[in-house]
Amino acid sequence: MREGPVTSKWGAMRAENGHPEPFGLKYIEIGNENFCPEYNTRYKVFYDALKSAYPDIITICNTHWEVGTETKGLSVEIVDEHFYADDEFYQLYHDMYDHYDRSGPKIYVGEYAITVNNQKGALRGR
Repeated sequence: MREGPVTSKWGAMRAENGHPEPFGLKYIEIGNENFCPEYNTRYKVFYDALKSAYPDIITICNTHWEVGTETKGLSVEIVDEHFYADDEFYQLYHDMYDHYDRSGPKIYVGEYAITVNNQKGALRGR
């Protein structure tokens, strides 16, 4: 990946903020909790630009490959799934990735929490 020296505009800003060495960015997520045809159009623009400038960078799509057919056909390396539900959801889907097609994109669960019907805390034992 190309890294800007401290003499470049962004390299100078990075150095000014206490990090003169390049970050060595390996992953970048395009968007956050965006769904709809507009996201797909913009995703492709960002994906193509990033891959053109940094072919080794790994991109993350912020919606699951199977959520909707609108993501079909996009170049997706990793998807970032977010789950906000009740504890029943997590018990019911504790094995949801056990039979996931491993030839598809990798999955990163970037956000999850028990937020529904959670008046007494999230820990539940049996």
